[in-house]
Amino acid sequence: MRFSFGSQSCSTANARFKVLDVQRTGNAITSLAADFALPCGSQGRIVRARLRYNSAIAIDTPPLRPTFDLTGTMSVVAAAGALGGGAQGTTRAYTLNRSFVSVSRNFDNGASIRYDEFVVGGLSLPRWSLDFAGRDETPLQVGAYSNATQFPFQAAGVPGFDYGFGSPGCNQVFGSFNVSAITYDAIDGIPLQLSASFVHRCETQTAPIASGTISYALNPLGPTTVPNPEVLFASGMEAGELVGFYTPTCDQ
Repeated sequence: MRFSFGSQSCSTANARFKVLDVQRTGNAITSLAADFALPCGSQGRIVRARLRYNSAIAIDTPPLRPTFDLTGTMSVVAAAGALGGGAQGTTRAYTLNRSFVSVSRNFDNGASIRYDEFVVGGLSLPRWSLDFAGRDETPLQVGAYSNATQFPFQAAGVPGFDYGFGSPGCNQVFGSFNVSAITYDAIDGIPLQLSASFVHRCETQTAPIASGTISYALNPLGPTTVPNPEVLFASGMEAGELVGFYTPTCDQ
């Protein structure tokens, strides 16, 4: 789905919608009732909305709850000269929550995690990212993945992996990772749970190592069943421009 308001748009990586009513005449939608929830910006903000177009379903029904809650940890040990290691090397540990972390299923059927930069007590904490992908776009599963190269540029038969920390990144990545647990959501395939360890080298196979672990769990709060195929709809309304009432709400 896609949602925008004026010049503002929201990430839909973890968006959900629930269709309550849809009627068609030919290719034209004559009646539609749908609720949706999606992250919008950082700090864990959620947009929840209810759309009614020529529908008898009341607008004051309980709105769809936020997409998910997230808990988890990530830690990384970077040797001197490794990405994020500086001149002396460093160890970092993060507590993960939905305020600063986004999770998505990437286009190679793997998992991508993004940690947004934020400021605490005047100290800016850099953003980081992790990308995991199995071989040949097969869904990421439990197992060991060796000889991984930079996602999303890995060759056929090679797993993809990337660890980003601040900037600049690496032009070439040499690494490996081990997935000890992973589960997917039944609706949109989001990786709901992931536990993995990784080893990352930047530019050369003998470069200093950054190694770490990540473990998180998402608790979906939106619908838990897949809508019937006949009520799924695209972002572009086939009947053309539709005008109606809207009631947007934003939650912290």
